[in-house]
Amino acid sequence: MDLKIIESKSQLISNYSYMVPPFLPIDPTNSRKTISLTRYIADSLKVMDTMFIKNQFIDNKKLNLNRLSDYGYKIFDYKTIVENKVPEDSIWKLVDSLNKGTENYSFLKISKPVFNENKSLAYIRLEQGSGGDSYILEKVDGKWTKKYHLAMWVE
Repeated sequence: MDLKIIESKSQLISNYSYMVPPFLPIDPTNSRKTISLTRYIADSLKVMDTMFIKNQFIDNKKLNLNRLSDYGYKIFDYKTIVENKVPEDSIWKLVDSLNKGTENYSFLKISKPVFNENKSLAYIRLEQGSGGDSYILEKVDGKWTKKYHLAMWVE
């Protein structure tokens, strides 16, 4: 998969994929609230059955980003850091030391992908530092490509 999502093999990749949900569009039926994340992803993937999307959130608990190390990528054990409640300033000192000698300044979080029914489209979010991107990927001739760049954000 050559999506240019991971810029180089020296980039730290988090093995923990939790991310705060994105800012969502305003619900056209009620201007005082946003649509749900499930509805947003279903609409983006052109899936009519939102339960199909919800079930992926429930069932897709075993994304193993540690496997990227088999392909030469550097994995940052953020999962253990979160579980051990390491203070944020200590996390960034560790990240800085691991990135020393590279052009990297942070680590990359990759969300669990959410697919359409025939697995030809996937919704994925990437976060690095204080910003990130949301994409729709499309499987064409057995390869994943970026179809839409849905959003970019900076905190």
